[in-house]
Amino acid sequence: MNIQELLKGVDCACGKRHACDIGYVAIERGAIEHLKELCEGKQNVLVVADENTYKAAGQPTMAALAGKTLRSVIFSGATILIPNEEAVAAVEKELEGIDVIVGIGSGVIQDLCKFVSFNSGIPYYIVATAPSMDGYVSVGAALILGGMKVTLNARPPKAVVADTKVLKDAPMDMLRAGYGDIIGKYSALNDWQLSHLI
Repeated sequence: MNIQELLKGVDCACGKRHACDIGYVAIERGAIEHLKELCEGKQNVLVVADENTYKAAGQPTMAALAGKTLRSVIFSGATILIPNEEAVAAVEKELEGIDVIVGIGSGVIQDLCKFVSFNSGIPYYIVATAPSMDGYVSVGAALILGGMKVTLNARPPKAVVADTKVLKDAPMDMLRAGYGDIIGKYSALNDWQLSHLI
């Protein structure tokens, strides 16, 4: 079964049909090209990135969005972007008249777009730039609000576009981090199952 079929839902042995809110996932070389069809009927697009993620995938993203009315929020890449009130406000102030948000990035950009999308009701797509975490399709948005790290309920993107050429060129530390995140989740599930049994 391919990903698009899986997204339509599956009949489970539990007797229920399980589905998710994600409309489209593309993981392949040249996946960013799918933005053309994904953004059909959407004229006003807000692009959110930082200078590093924009360098990784900005040019092909903007090319795929040619002909659209584009606005962008590009955060500095000189320091680590903190997903705090200031960053949220920078994205929110560009939302008027926007049909869709397109995030270019991984963890922090993803969480900012996810949170702003949830609060505004504007759908968002994510252009993945690194396999550094496993939250591309999660419902949680990890933010730092009031100086405290919090994870708030939100919703997953309507589309995930992961170009394997971009992902493979991510910094090695980000590749290692993603591997560690997956292994950590696997052991955490085992811990949960063990605690449930006892």
